[in-house]
Amino acid sequence: MEPRESAVWRGSSGRLPLQLSGGAQSGRFAWVRPPRTGARWDVLLEVEGVSVSGLTLGDLLGLLELCEDPVRIKTARAGGRLKKDLSYFLSQRFQKGSADQRLQESIRNNLHRYSAPYPVPYSALRIRCVSVGLTLASPALSDPSLQPQTQRKD
Repeated sequence: MEPRESAVWRGSSGRLPLQLSGGAQSGRFAWVRPPRTGARWDVLLEVEGVSVSGLTLGDLLGLLELCEDPVRIKTARAGGRLKKDLSYFLSQRFQKGSADQRLQESIRNNLHRYSAPYPVPYSALRIRCVSVGLTLASPALSDPSLQPQTQRKD
């Protein structure tokens, strides 16, 4: 796994030029690519130094909303043991202290930390704040029936 670091700036519309897919809610790594035809999907590992493997796409979007330009991301090309499926990667054995083993630990921590049934306090992540927009590549995420429901107080 050869991680690559990049900086991404919002366009004139205020949106990051990225497409996102996957996420822990579908049992997958988060995937990212530029919004051009034929662009390669890469595994998104970090945003502003915060590990995002094991986060749901909703949590990842919330985190990205807090970042100001340039947004620093770390990605890796899929291949070998790094596939789309989180459970496959988590079932592998890696040498203690290796980058892959640290990624497994981070995924497990994020799955545990963010599976709580209450909203995540993103401000606790100490990330520079600003609003962002992204294109979601998963049609299911734009389905209103899959979005969190709030209860009305009468």
